[in-house]
This record gives sequence, C-alpha cells and structure tokens, in this order.
Amino acid sequence: MTRAERGARVTVELNGEEVELGRYVGGDCFGLAPSAEGFVRFAEALSRAAEGYETIALDEIGYLEGGQEKFLTALFGAFARRNVIAVVRACDAPHVRAILSREDCFVADTSRLYPAVSCAVMASGLSRRFGANKLAAELGGKTLLSYALALAKLPVFADRALFTRSEETEALCASFPVVKHSRPTRAEAIALATERLGGADGLLFLPADQPFLQEESVYRLLFAFYEHPDRVCRLAYGGEGGSPVLFPARLFERLRRLPPHAGGRSLLCGGEEAILVSAAEADELFDVDTREDLCEAERRLRVSAADR
Repeated sequence: MTRAERGARVTVELNGEEVELGRYVGGDCFGLAPSAEGFVRFAEALSRAAEGYETIALDEIGYLEGGQEKFLTALFGAFARRNVIAVVRACDAPHVRAILSREDCFVADTSRLYPAVSCAVMASGLSRRFGANKLAAELGGKTLLSYALALAKLPVFADRALFTRSEETEALCASFPVVKHSRPTRAEAIALATERLGGADGLLFLPADQPFLQEESVYRLLFAFYEHPDRVCRLAYGGEGGSPVLFPARLFERLRRLPPHAGGRSLLCGGEEAILVSAAEADELFDVDTREDLCEAERRLRVSAADR
C-alpha cells in the first residue's frame, strides 16, 4: 500500500478470515484510520494466543494501534505473560515508548548494522561412551544430529558448517555444509573451524548433542553479542555456564593455538570473562553422551509433549 492509494486497507488474518484493522483516508497518522471493531477482534485473538503459546510474533506495532485500548490491554498482557517478538515502527507514540522502556525488552534496531556471526557445528567426537555414533541415534522420530542442524540453518548466520571425522555423520547432513577431517584432538578441530569460518565478526560453537537447545536461546546469544561484539557470550542457566559459546574475532588467533585436548572454554579459565546469557529452560544445557542419556532425553520429550 502507498499513501496515494486512498481506500487501501491494512488487514490481519484471524482464523482464516481477513479482518480490517485500518484504511487509508488521508490526513494524519500516515493517512490511516483504525478500525475499532477490527482491533477488538484482534485483541480477542491475541488473548487466546497468550493462553496457548509460549512465544508470540507480531508484525508490526506502530501508530495505528494508538487509542485501541482493548488491543493495547491484550498486547501488554501478552508482554507480561509470554515471550513476544515484535516488529515495532520507530515512532513517538505512548504505547511504543512503554514497550521500549520495559526492563525485559531487548531492542534490535535494524537501522544499525550488526556483526556477522558464523556457526560451527562441532561433531568430531567418537561417541566412545555411547558405543556407536550417537548423532545417528533416533530421538523423537529423528536423528539426534537433526536438532543441531535445524538451529545452524537459521538465516541469521553469515556462514555455517559441520566439522566431523565420521563418514556416517557426514552422510546424515544431506545438503548441509560439512568439513570432514582427520584431526585427532578437540583443539585441532576448533582450529580448523576457526580457519574455515573465521571471516566473520563472531563464531558460535554449537554442540551437536544438545537436543533441547531452543532457537530463542540462540537468538539471545546473538543479541548479547550484537551489544558486546568484543566479548565472549556463553549460554547458561542458574548462573552456571554451558554451551554454546560465541567467540569474538579478536580471539580467533588464540582459538587456532589452543593446547592439545583443550577446548575453547580454556580461554575462559585463562582470564577471558564471558557474558552469561540465560537459557529459557535448564534442559537446554542437557547433552547426550550415553545410551542412558538418550533414554532420559526420550523421557523428557514425552513429559514436554504431555504438558502442551
């Protein structure tokens, strides 16, 4: 819609029906007149969504919502009870200022350029404790590896690759980029990943065996790094650091020269202080090392499904 298109409508689809929220009439507010009836219906739908979903996405919030009290009540109720991802138009409206001033609100200003981050899926272990290739094991009807690949495919990453010594693991990746190698130690695998993906401003080392890691937590890590692009950002829960870990480019050379059998965390023990980014749930740091761990992961999946 352009401003010149008098009569053009702003709509939202609710339960398969197109509902009008506003119409171009000329004048103030970019020429848009809100539909009170439409916003009442939108408010009802938003309240229902807040009852049934942990995360709600809205595109977009701006001038048009001003004065629509039932909708704004539903909107701030959703902010209070659920995770809300919203596109917010840059405007000096009271409800927009109220959203941006919330203590629990992270603002990603798209008028700024953000650092490029690549993702290295680390899958070079030999699964000795598991007794077979654990990444090929089935969990919830798909391979354990597929959970990590789904996160690494997020379009927010500038580049991505999986690093492995296993032909079987390579075969599980389909079209996902794989770097198969024969480097025997963890430090050498990290050095290889840094060499291959080190053209970015940051590098996220993503374990291949944490099936409960959520997309939301990956974005939290990225947002923390966007605010502090020279710092290490590490996923944590209850103040205890875990994985994944996102390293800034200034540490890439040190990652290429780690002592044998050391991991990237050794830098944290050597004086680098990480920003701990809280995961949404404790389960996200759970990793599968043994067959007992896999059984426990299956149990947790069943419990999670039953709670929905």
